[in-house]
Amino acid sequence: MKITTHKFDYDVTNIEKISINNEMAPLSISNSEDSKIYIELEIALPDHESNLSLDGSFTFGMEDSKAKLELESLTEITGGAFKLNQSQVRILIPQGMELKVDAENLPLRLLGLHNEISADNENAAIILDSCVGDLKLENENGPIKLTNCKGNITIDQENGPIMAEEISGDKLRVSSENGAVKMRLAQFTDLSIENENGLIYYESMPIDSGSMHFRNENGKVVLVLPEEMEYAIEAESELGRVRSSLKAEHQGLGSKHLFTNGEQKVKIEVKTENGSIRLGSDPSINLGVFKLKLDDLREAIKNATSLEDNEKVQQILQKTVESLNTIKDKVNEAKIKESIQKNIASLKETLSEVNWIETKDKVLSSIEKISTDINSNLRKFLEKVRQSDRDSGLNLGKRFDDLGDQIQNLWSRRSTWFGSGSDVEDELPRDVSEQSRRKILEMLENGKISADEAERLLRAIGKE
Repeated sequence: MKITTHKFDYDVTNIEKISINNEMAPLSISNSEDSKIYIELEIALPDHESNLSLDGSFTFGMEDSKAKLELESLTEITGGAFKLNQSQVRILIPQGMELKVDAENLPLRLLGLHNEISADNENAAIILDSCVGDLKLENENGPIKLTNCKGNITIDQENGPIMAEEISGDKLRVSSENGAVKMRLAQFTDLSIENENGLIYYESMPIDSGSMHFRNENGKVVLVLPEEMEYAIEAESELGRVRSSLKAEHQGLGSKHLFTNGEQKVKIEVKTENGSIRLGSDPSINLGVFKLKLDDLREAIKNATSLEDNEKVQQILQKTVESLNTIKDKVNEAKIKESIQKNIASLKETLSEVNWIETKDKVLSSIEKISTDINSNLRKFLEKVRQSDRDSGLNLGKRFDDLGDQIQNLWSRRSTWFGSGSDVEDELPRDVSEQSRRKILEMLENGKISADEAERLLRAIGKE
């Protein structure tokens, strides 16, 4: 086998939007460091194949303020010799440019983008990591995963799991037909999550005010909130139980349950037709808040060069200490509490002198040691809390052990998706693939797709 590499770059100084249609190979997109678009194709062919011609398979054009890239399938050109599992496409685009990307049967990965994004896939995964900007994601038959993303987010999913961690913004809209929806350490003031068949699990970071709406037809809804949040929750399940471990006032209103805490600044509605509802809190949410504050502190220290920067660092330090104090106040073991108090004192002392800017590397090293010590102590504390939950039968602290095990195991096997470009549908739950198969056959019967197109789609989900 041989790898042929093709590289292109284009100056897009006046371009505001780029549309990418990819049917060639697994695709990853990141930001460039200038006003150019860089494209790199790695195409794998058997050794006996001649050099590949991309005529008709690669087109790039610009008109007015828009650019368009078309990457067609190479299967017919290479007579089946094209090695999809060894090939890949990498693209770099400037920050701020609006991105629209479509991929029919190939995995799509978006990394560290600072762009408004619209991504549409049909039969493969969409994965985003560390992206900033409004996101609109659509998929028919494949998983969606987001990690550390910020912006208003809209997700429309037909068949496949959705998993997100450390995501934030003003608005979140999720609509799913078949598959689990699982979100950890999420922070949105206006959100709506609807599912037809599958679990909804949502773990909220603290918000001062806002509204949340959760609706499920056939599946459990699990909502985990910070203890300090002031909320009014209206929960209703037609054919299931409503259980709560929240320290909140409870009022039964027929099939509805009302839970209130504080000034009720956050309005929450939870409804399911055929499934249970579980409400609870988890001290590890406070740990997530502290982690984010600590990340902000590290970043501010790295960028500090002046006294004004020092003032900003001190402000972030104060918020970090407040977050840590919130955790410490919930610890009931004297030794752990005392250790966290020492960690707080060490944090303050490390940044107490103005001239710390001159020794930033040493300061960052000290903070890493303090952070390691804090995490060690908090793990001990959280494990005791979770053991108590298990003993009491609540078990909310075990959220990755028994809530959505199927999706968690699915994602743990995804390390080779983009290294090999392998068919991700082989790992999807059988019922999801069966749903996809029935839908394809229905489209064929109704004349919406041709027999050839149906055959190609069936092959993509592993059905002959």
